[in-house]
Amino acid sequence: MFGFGKNKKLEDARAEFNLAKKYSCGGIDIKKDEKKAIELFLSAAKKGHADAQAELGRIYVEGLGVEADEDEALKWYFKAATGGNQFGQAVKGGALELMQEYKEAAKCYRLSAEQGNANSAFDLGRLYRDGKGVMQDPKEAIRWFQLAAIQGHAKAPYNLGGMYEKGEGVTQDYAQAVKFYRLAEEQGYPEAQTSLKECLSLITTVDNYRLDAEQGNAEAQFKLGSMYEGVTEDYVEAVKWYRLAAEQGHAKAQFKLGSMYRGSIYRKGKVVKQDYAEAVKWYRLAAQQGYSDANFFLGCMYAEGEGVTQDYVRAYMWFDLARLVKKRDEISSKMTPEEIIEAQKMAREYQANSFKDCD
Repeated sequence: MFGFGKNKKLEDARAEFNLAKKYSCGGIDIKKDEKKAIELFLSAAKKGHADAQAELGRIYVEGLGVEADEDEALKWYFKAATGGNQFGQAVKGGALELMQEYKEAAKCYRLSAEQGNANSAFDLGRLYRDGKGVMQDPKEAIRWFQLAAIQGHAKAPYNLGGMYEKGEGVTQDYAQAVKFYRLAEEQGYPEAQTSLKECLSLITTVDNYRLDAEQGNAEAQFKLGSMYEGVTEDYVEAVKWYRLAAEQGHAKAQFKLGSMYRGSIYRKGKVVKQDYAEAVKWYRLAAQQGYSDANFFLGCMYAEGEGVTQDYVRAYMWFDLARLVKKRDEISSKMTPEEIIEAQKMAREYQANSFKDCD
């Protein structure tokens, strides 16, 4: 008997919801009547009809026949979410995210996305990309962005373009980046046009540098390395081209390699194995060509004994050559007067010899 009553209540709610939709839109057999529609939506919603609850949420958000009321809208959307409605789950996920309750937001987005909600698929992708409420996973982010993109979400292909351009969760692929930026542009996402132009320009620039670099031009090799490092963040390619330039005596490239081996760039040896002796080698080669930034790092390495025997005299000399008075004076506090005189003499001789033949 109880089960029959419950089923009857749900059937009534369903009938009220369907009739409310007719009054909401109007048609050949029924005149549009917003007031009547709202009454029927409310009646169905009170009987637990999740779609009617979500529709009431929309009505209160947009102020359709009622005064707009965000709190009332959220109340009905949250009820709809409990009933399994995808729009309610999407709105609840958004509200939870605003409250920084990312784990619960991710659960709501997932329930909504699994019902085909493109916005929720995109939002879940964002959380995976940023590691909020879920374990950071670029590949999973791409999967949800792709699902959103297939359903016509304009920002999803834009984000996919960015991930392919930077190689986040996928192999870096400019052609794919261009494809997704173009799709986002076609779907009306305003920022896509700029990103598309920049990506196409980047491809042209990289290709131009590569032509000269492959012919052995050291400056082109250095610039290509810089492009891979600073723009595309492909550090493996950056190391490759910096090394080729450095081996031809390019001072800036030598300095870059020194920094990589020291681990002061690329998160402590992410790209090349940390090797202080190798770092000293490349810093010294750069310093011998008058590249002053290398002087500072050589001073630091002699002061700390990184890749060389700790030597305050040489540390002082390199800091002096770098014109870093504060660092030089810090080291001098650990030296005898005789050692300071020796270091100053070495610095003068090194300068007189045009930065040649000094270790």
